[in-house]
Amino acid sequence: MLQLCFNESVAGALKFAMSIKPGGEDGATAIGFIGDMSDAEMDAELERINADMKRRQAAAAPLGGDPGEALALPMYLSIGDIRAPLSRECPRKEVVRRMIGRNYYGAANFINDADEVWRDCLGAVERIKSHCGRVRIWCDFAPDSGAGLLFAAALLDGSDAEVSVVPPPCPRDRGDGEVERFSGWGEVYPESFGREAGREILLDKPVLHMLAERWRELQAENAPLRAFINGRLTGVGEDFYDGFILNALGDE
Repeated sequence: MLQLCFNESVAGALKFAMSIKPGGEDGATAIGFIGDMSDAEMDAELERINADMKRRQAAAAPLGGDPGEALALPMYLSIGDIRAPLSRECPRKEVVRRMIGRNYYGAANFINDADEVWRDCLGAVERIKSHCGRVRIWCDFAPDSGAGLLFAAALLDGSDAEVSVVPPPCPRDRGDGEVERFSGWGEVYPESFGREAGREILLDKPVLHMLAERWRELQAENAPLRAFINGRLTGVGEDFYDGFILNALGDE
């Protein structure tokens, strides 16, 4: 079964989730502190984090499956031209390069890294198009993820594949009096993926075709950006987010 997502970090979490054992002690946590903290404050925070990690490990639900079947399509499909055909050199590759190839730290290989990601994307597209088994899509409400779902539906439309979608978790009690909220799969710990897989929704053929048709409509429109408006992925102008940005900046 292919496990498809639209973010490399989420794909890494999926692969880790496939190797988890019930009640295991293997963690997938990196801890960093930014800002001024006293030694006592840091010790207290580390104690809280470690206790939280132990709770997650005790309740871990293995996802199972082959890590080689976890595919990422980090194609940033909410941005730019989606009408042009995909190829080794195309407008979509340039979007990917611009998004992940920014040379902030003087790294000499940043262009090569973007090229490798694009080659992996093209390889994943071919695997999806030729797949006849199950495809589980981990989708959230980020525009790139919503666009990715529609794109994947267009690839699978008319195939014999059985396609399902796992939506992101709802807010829930963390177990220590705090409530966890998730804006996307990138905020979900790998220990939870196996449990969340039980909420997958099967997309029957008419629904898959409807999603594919919506992608073709967006391709025909080919707006500069795509955003969720009232729960529907919609083409918008390149200044769509300007008001939100200016509002966040404030008067100063």
